[in-house]
Amino acid sequence: MSESTITVGTGWTLLTATAVSSALVVNRGSDRLLVKATVGATAPTNDDGCIEVLPGLPLYPDTPIATLFPGSGAVNRLFGRFQSVGGLVSVNCA
Repeated sequence: MSESTITVGTGWTLLTATAVSSALVVNRGSDRLLVKATVGATAPTNDDGCIEVLPGLPLYPDTPIATLFPGSGAVNRLFGRFQSVGGLVSVNCA
């Protein structure tokens, strides 16, 4: 797994630079983090189907992205955005 810490604002930010099947995403900020999966590196245009990650908590570690976002097709990238203020997000990708 490769690990990185990313500064994320209130707009969609790519969390996984390459195609991944699973990832450990930890909200290091003080705001709610929205995470959304996509097919490819095109940013989402809405919040539909997002998973909310509370401050200090992880997004279901060791769970395949396709399982977390059912019905979304062959998802392979994760995007994130904070609801009100920016913050840090730790990402470990597989």
